[in-house]
Amino acid sequence: MTEEEIIKEVLKGNINTYAEIIKKYKNYIYNLGMSIFNNYTETEDFTQEVFIKLYKNLKKYKSNFNFKTWLYKIAINTAKDFLRKKKFLPVSLEDHKNLIYSEDKVEESIQKNLESQMLLSLIRTLPEKYLNILILRYIENLSYEEIAEVTSKPIGTVKTLLFRAKLLLAKKLKIQI
Repeated sequence: MTEEEIIKEVLKGNINTYAEIIKKYKNYIYNLGMSIFNNYTETEDFTQEVFIKLYKNLKKYKSNFNFKTWLYKIAINTAKDFLRKKKFLPVSLEDHKNLIYSEDKVEESIQKNLESQMLLSLIRTLPEKYLNILILRYIENLSYEEIAEVTSKPIGTVKTLLFRAKLLLAKKLKIQI
């Protein structure tokens, strides 16, 4: 069954078919949660909350949108809520006025080191708007268009946020030319 067929069945009252959506997307949402929270308990709570919100909002889904992108949008909004509840405060950055950064060098470093715990820890210290963009781009491997759809931002804004996120990350990594 396609997601659209499952949604129609769920909306008709056959809630048992909802388990198919959970089974198909649970790992995606869980991995996204681990990327953000790095905590099993919080990630489990986050994953459960995403699927509760998804279920409550199924009637709002429009088939002209990509389902996975729509689900990620719900997940990102849920993550924002969780971070606000935690009173997540990003670590302030030191002022590095004299450093010059190469975007290509930052991009290369991000791609080589993204899996390392140290880099994920640094990413988690970035302000929420940058954290989400980096996770969607480099962990979830979404295109700029998909990120724009998930975040409800124009592609130009997505690219700008990603560029700024990389600059902040470069400062933390002390990458310079």
